[in-house]
Amino acid sequence: MMNPQTANMLAQYKAWADKVMFDGVAALPPGEASKERKTLFKSIIGTLNHIYVVDLIWQAHLQGRAHGFKARNVLV
Repeated sequence: MMNPQTANMLAQYKAWADKVMFDGVAALPPGEASKERKTLFKSIIGTLNHIYVVDLIWQAHLQGRAHGFKARNVLV
């Protein structure tokens, strides 16, 4: 079981990493985030969506509840 200090540290790290990532995406030229790419999630926005879905899945696991997702590449 994770102690509160570790959970807090991980939450702070996630907040920092999200800020760095979203600041980087916001600084891109117009259209770059949605531009189709040869990646699994097809664009930067698709990748961000995947990260969000995985965050929701982890949140559900940490809360001990079902997350309801059948795939990791759904649009939300």
